Amino acid sequence: MLAKEIVGLLIISSVTLACAEEDKYQAREERLEQALEGNESGLGSRPAWLVKTSSYASDDRTAVFFGYADNLQACSEFAEAMNGSDLNVTYACALAID
Repeated sequence: MLAKEIVGLLIISSVTLACAEEDKYQAREERLEQALEGNESGLGSRPAWLVKTSSYASDDRTAVFFGYADNLQACSEFAEAMNGSDLNVTYACALAID
């Protein structure tokens, strides 16, 4: 009987931890945008996300460009250089702060 209760608690704990990690990952972009908005000195132009699009998974904001005179241009140059490295993956840029 005690073994079943322990197994039940372990399952509940595992699910709770998995949900907490998912929430933490989902809030990553929001936390980063808040940090960039609150620290605009030295950012150059508005920050830009490097967005990875793949047939394997949904779009993923993999990097943020800031501190350049033109962050979107710097990101676009990087994305252009990266495109073609994998036929199933493309890179594009989007402004990070609206």
